[in-house]
Amino acid sequence: MFAIQTGRHCDWVRYGEPQPDIPATVRHTRIEGSQIAKLERLSQVQRFADLPWKSCPTDWTAPLCR
Repeated sequence: MFAIQTGRHCDWVRYGEPQPDIPATVRHTRIEGSQIAKLERLSQVQRFADLPWKSCPTDWTAPLCR
């Protein structure tokens, strides 16, 4: 068992070869609720597509997520 803390936690996944001249496509998702609700939701996740993803800005210097 682990304590779910407030704040941000990020995991990164890259597919394909690096393309240094093209900004990466970045998406994020958030799981909200009590510790019990979050653990329940996480227990249902089997693949990335099981979560609702939002796209982040694609500008080189934009914040990753808003």
